Amino acid sequence: MKVRLFCVGIIASIIFLSISLFAQGTRSFRDNNKKIPLPDGIHKRLGIEKYGNGKTLSSTGDNQNVELVGRWASGLCYAVAVSGDTAYFGNGAYLEIVDFSDPANPVELGKVLLPGPVRGITVFSSYAYVADGSDGLRLIDVSNPLSPSEVGFYDTGGSAYGVAVSGSYAYVADYYDGLRVIDISDPASPFEAGFYDTGSYAYDVAVSGSYAYVADGSDGLRVIDISNPLSLSEAGFCDTGGYARGVAVSGSYAYVADGSDGLRIIDISNPASPSEAGFCDTGSYADGVAVSGSYAYVADVNLRIIDISNPLSPSEAGFYDTGSDARGVAISGSYAYVADYYDGLRVIDISDPAS
Repeated sequence: MKVRLFCVGIIASIIFLSISLFAQGTRSFRDNNKKIPLPDGIHKRLGIEKYGNGKTLSSTGDNQNVELVGRWASGLCYAVAVSGDTAYFGNGAYLEIVDFSDPANPVELGKVLLPGPVRGITVFSSYAYVADGSDGLRLIDVSNPLSPSEVGFYDTGGSAYGVAVSGSYAYVADYYDGLRVIDISDPASPFEAGFYDTGSYAYDVAVSGSYAYVADGSDGLRVIDISNPLSLSEAGFCDTGGYARGVAVSGSYAYVADGSDGLRIIDISNPASPSEAGFCDTGSYADGVAVSGSYAYVADVNLRIIDISNPLSPSEAGFYDTGSDARGVAISGSYAYVADYYDGLRVIDISDPAS
């Protein structure tokens, strides 16, 4: 009997301790002003150091040539799109719309609660198109940013990570379900027009002309002919060597955020035979990329700024330690907007990246 009571006492103590730890973890998670430590072991993979208070610092040194001018401290933030001074970004399961005309004093205009965490965003005309993970593609009317509302959605079948829009179609990087083409001519009633199995895990997509460029994980960059959205076909591909997570297209080049293999620059002047023109080791794990002028901006745990004036020989021009784990980046004017995971959105002054 004594042994049985002793065992019951131990079990009760374990249950009480578990409940206490869970409650403490829940409180920490809900406090948006606290940093949530990354899981043990991931810091070494990313080349960063973890401190006892949960703060994460880059091991690469001081910031170079750029300055933090504003932030929206919340999360989790995976993605951001910008139109003028207005930023559209993920705040957990919220699509947040914030006016950054004065970056030091941002003003929330509106927000929409979605079923799942915001993974990718494109703003086109009066709509924000949101890749919402396993909850597919969500169509948000943002014609009045003070009162945004969801007008339609489509279950893409996989897990929507990235989205690009061209004309009457949204192109969704749907993770294990490849590339999905959604007819959005009637935003209230979108439907699938076509799809293509890219072979690996589609994380991101960019559209230029008659081609969609898909960052397809271990299968690198896939170039899909979308001249007939109802019947897609692969035009070419390039093995990037790493793990393609993000892609941006500018002119005759595709810029691929290639995981631990940094930034890969792919010549796509002949879509049937894309080839690597240059690369830059970004130091950690390249997740997202945006291009503006002569620079590529890479979300690589921190923000890395790469001079691409000569695509055959890119070089780092500057960087900023964002404090968390940068996942995505968008450029508007003199600012880089960085989706910084559990540290929310960061706004970085990039008016002169080289000096």
